[in-house]
Amino acid sequence: MGHLIDRCDFIDMLEESVTTGGKVAVSLHDGQQFVDQVNDVVTQEGQDWAVFAEHDWVKVNDIDDCARAEPREPTYDYKL
Repeated sequence: MGHLIDRCDFIDMLEESVTTGGKVAVSLHDGQQFVDQVNDVVTQEGQDWAVFAEHDWVKVNDIDDCARAEPREPTYDYKL
């Protein structure tokens, strides 16, 4: 049985981008797609927002898909 991807998975991926500086590939419900680095993930007035380096703030609920833009290196160096 596969894992259903939900909002918490997107928040984890977005927060990983904040801490590692890696870019994420984002697809929104309206069909817009982009690749960008996340500067912060914030909660304002009960809504979770992703603050991107080169794009407007995006509501996490508006994200249809989110993934690393580049594969992670097969090493433990990124954990140090």
